[in-house]
Amino acid sequence: MLDIVKEKPRLADISIVSATLEHFKTMSPGLNNILESTSKLLILRTFLGDISDQSIFFKKEAKTFYYVNQYSYREILELLDDYSFSTSIVRDKFTDSMPKYLGQGIVRSQFVIIGRKEDE
Repeated sequence: MLDIVKEKPRLADISIVSATLEHFKTMSPGLNNILESTSKLLILRTFLGDISDQSIFFKKEAKTFYYVNQYSYREILELLDDYSFSTSIVRDKFTDSMPKYLGQGIVRSQFVIIGRKEDE
């Protein structure tokens, strides 16, 4: 099993990342590894908002911590731009609950970022 926080995935034309990024302790280096290994198209579904915010759940049954991050539009879009991706963003209406309520006072909204690699 590949740990994308520690290792780069194999080179791929298309990368799909759904409900994963928000559970990393920090956005980088995991997202950087994905962007470096994606040659054409990225589909990224995660929590976005005006500001970055991190909440931590404690799973009693597993005795582990569980991150639920929201990333700012700015930090995500700037990073994708650094890797030569042009982007568009759509709100994930399928899982939308204006905004999605996660419990323990956490409120987040899911978005899908579509990044197309610009020819270099």
